Amino acid sequence: MTELEQYRQEIDRIDGELVQLFLERMAVTGKVGEYKQRAGIPVLDAGREKQVIAAKTALTDDPARKADVAALYEEIMAISRRQQRKLVREGAEEPGYAAYAAALAARREPVAAPRVVYQGEPGCYSEEAAVGFFGPEVSSRGLAWFPDVFAALERGEADYAVLPVENSSTGSIRQVYDLLAQYNYYVVGECQVKVEHCLMALPGVALEDIHTVYSPRAGADAVREVSGRPPGLAAGAHLGHRRLGQAGGRER
Repeated sequence: MTELEQYRQEIDRIDGELVQLFLERMAVTGKVGEYKQRAGIPVLDAGREKQVIAAKTALTDDPARKADVAALYEEIMAISRRQQRKLVREGAEEPGYAAYAAALAARREPVAAPRVVYQGEPGCYSEEAAVGFFGPEVSSRGLAWFPDVFAALERGEADYAVLPVENSSTGSIRQVYDLLAQYNYYVVGECQVKVEHCLMALPGVALEDIHTVYSPRAGADAVREVSGRPPGLAAGAHLGHRRLGQAGGRER
């Protein structure tokens, strides 16, 4: 047995223990769901979830592992919520619940080698999310506008779409929510992406030379904070690097 095979064998042993502990945990959260059903308590208890994550991240002093532990328990608790909501039929009184339940019962199996579409140019945050969720070998392509993405799904040209629904600076992406309702599509997965705006310019360009920035409002606001002056707002961020190459001006 090689050294790598030994490591993998050890991982398999640990994974076996994790699966058994996970199933044991799910059995207990199922009992919690039954209690909530009897007591008429909502499934989501945001305060309790924050306490759980804080307690679990406190078990390690490694900052990087703290973030990993938080992400792990966010996913575990999301699975527990789905389990409990099925049990208590939360939202059954809502008009759309029957349609949701029917769609859930008829859901397809995950596509093995999916065709994925997103809004934007290659290198945008949505493509980063597609790679993060489906893996680096995902077959994906960008489309110009959000409606184009939904239309591609409707025409059967793609199996999944990756779309932003919320960010911490501007809140919900309302157009995406409107299109979800219009097309009656469902969210089947989630990927969080850290947004880090970068100001790009041609080689040799100084900050004081820049007068026009191709960016969404959030990017322009960031430039204003750095430079102390308001730059011109010229185009969407998904066209920024293309416009920069085409324009070739040192002031952009």
